[in-house]
Amino acid sequence: MFGRPFTYESPQPPMIPGILDLICDVSILFHRVMQHNTKEGNKIGSKEDLEQRKLLYAQLQLWNTKLPKEFQPENNLLPQTCFLR
Repeated sequence: MFGRPFTYESPQPPMIPGILDLICDVSILFHRVMQHNTKEGNKIGSKEDLEQRKLLYAQLQLWNTKLPKEFQPENNLLPQTCFLR
């Protein structure tokens, strides 16, 4: 880990309480994006498409701004916090 191969003998990375809730939140947002991208009749690049994409992106940005410091990789560099980026 962190520059060395991760093996069975390596110590487990620390878990951050609550990280799985945040991973679920971002997974839900990504699911909404994928639903929009694969929606039948969706004309990519249309006004409606771009408005929906902006809305989804704004939701992701809002979610990101509400992350507590312990879940931000800049403040707590762990595999789980990096995954959220």
